[in-house]
Amino acid sequence: MEWNIYKPNAESIKSIIKLHNVSKYIAIIIDRYGLSDINKFKNFINPNSDNFYDPFLMKGMVKTVERISETIRLKKKDIYNW
Repeated sequence: MEWNIYKPNAESIKSIIKLHNVSKYIAIIIDRYGLSDINKFKNFINPNSDNFYDPFLMKGMVKTVERISETIRLKKKDIYNW
């Protein structure tokens, strides 16, 4: 197995530092996550619930919510061991 180490582009980092007024390290993270576009960055920093995925699209979510609700209703302390 070989490590794939990210090497940021110096010009991209400088641009992000200037555009977003952030430190070098934050700029590297922004670049690494593909948030160098101003709109992507703003949506990441100031999330809006319209941008979230519906958690009920995940397999088993309905059953999980029912189990948690039942645990709360029965005032149980452990949702794993019924």
